[in-house]
Amino acid sequence: MAETESQIFHYRLFPVCEKDKPIELLPFLEASTSLVEFISTFGTVFMAVRLDMNGNIATLHSTRKDERFKFVTVEDVIEYHLVNQVAEPKTELNALIWLNRALEYVHQFLQLYIKDHEKGVKNENLTPLLTEAYQKTLRQYHNFIVQNLVFLCLKAAPSRKKLFTPLFERVDLKGIGDDCEFEREEQLLREIKLYASHLNEIISKINLLLKKLE
Repeated sequence: MAETESQIFHYRLFPVCEKDKPIELLPFLEASTSLVEFISTFGTVFMAVRLDMNGNIATLHSTRKDERFKFVTVEDVIEYHLVNQVAEPKTELNALIWLNRALEYVHQFLQLYIKDHEKGVKNENLTPLLTEAYQKTLRQYHNFIVQNLVFLCLKAAPSRKKLFTPLFERVDLKGIGDDCEFEREEQLLREIKLYASHLNEIISKINLLLKKLE
């Protein structure tokens, strides 16, 4: 989706997953980079996630340009590992795995936000949603010490208003009626739903591809 003046959740959509067609690596990485911009709006509470994602994106970019690999698709990264029968995941495969796990976390948070909004729940405190998303995704990959650090950091998560107000302020909302707050939040919800749908398709397809390694 091209960014428009009236687009509130303006981050780049992940590419559409077409049947029997591979996931092009460059658009996937560009969308992931755009998502990091959204994560940065959470402030220092998500600094570790942001740094980790940026590192994994950089690793995959470098293998895309490396003469030895020249990966064009996400499938290329996985197939290289399968064909060469590497005992342990190589750097580029680990980068893909951990990037996908971070995407799962963000997707889970967005889904919980959507669910709460549709139930009419508009709690300013986002910590419960972020914590539940973590418990359902990344927690299983972290040791006890890291888990406790994450839970502590999430208590400093920004409020709902602090997170989304800048998104409203940056756009041209011409045509929004008298009930401005309600209409702009409904528009934001529609855009997040679309974004989450694209994100889910990518995550699901990558997870299916990674099952080949089991």
